[in-house]
Amino acid sequence: MTNKTYIYIDANNLYQGIRYYFDWRLDYKKFYIFLTEKYKTETIYLFIGHAPEYYWLYKKLRRIGFQLVFKEITKDEQGNLKGNCDADMVLQIVQDYYENKTNNINTKA
Repeated sequence: MTNKTYIYIDANNLYQGIRYYFDWRLDYKKFYIFLTEKYKTETIYLFIGHAPEYYWLYKKLRRIGFQLVFKEITKDEQGNLKGNCDADMVLQIVQDYYENKTNNINTKA
């Protein structure tokens, strides 16, 4: 059986976690290469809020190899931008598993 590992990433959690805990800037290309080499992945989904002013970022991420899944951005009561991707991510995981696209479910965060 061939390895059909898929990775599902909430882009905002990744970005905010690295920025808050380490004060780093993530090199998405190196990160993509690391994931594909370490886990022999077939697809890496990046769930991300969609804002027209970040078109350049989306283009760059696609060129690297990420499969982007967009979520509409809304504002909460305080005016903070929100693009909650959790439900979309769960649905994508279930769909991929149901359609036998992946044989390796890994729930590590």
